[in-house]
Amino acid sequence: MDGKKGIIDIYYISDAECDGDSTIIVRFEIKNLTRSDYIMRDIKLVEINEKDKVIKTFDQKQKLKSIDGKLFYRIEKIYGEDGEFSFLIKRQSIQSVTLTYDKDRIVEIVKIKLDNVEFDTEKVSFNDIENNIAIQYFDENDNLVSIRIKPKQVEWEKVKTIVR
Repeated sequence: MDGKKGIIDIYYISDAECDGDSTIIVRFEIKNLTRSDYIMRDIKLVEINEKDKVIKTFDQKQKLKSIDGKLFYRIEKIYGEDGEFSFLIKRQSIQSVTLTYDKDRIVEIVKIKLDNVEFDTEKVSFNDIENNIAIQYFDENDNLVSIRIKPKQVEWEKVKTIVR
């Protein structure tokens, strides 16, 4: 009997914040009911068109780092949990994976008036995220797996079943 027989179910929830940190957070639960481990390598969030062609790739969330009490941005990248962007899903197990991505920011210089004095200031807004986003990764056979997701999914949803 083949040692890989069984199924792998992938569930997710997600949230997109339009202000504050401007992030997309995607949480997966992967249920591996096979008799072998499953590899998810180089996980990334992408925007795709109707033909599943990648339009853009979202960056992993940048980490704040404090030096002498001052916060500096973009010192160190966070790839998933504990710096990882590839995962080994153990056989006969359920594993959680949480990924956090930056959303695009649009910065405009605008003039404001305060006490009859004009100032230049920045107005920050965020690009809308269409529903055409997907998580992509390579499996243990280097096959590209693309899973369409929604930027805001508040209930757990099964998005993929892999039969082995």
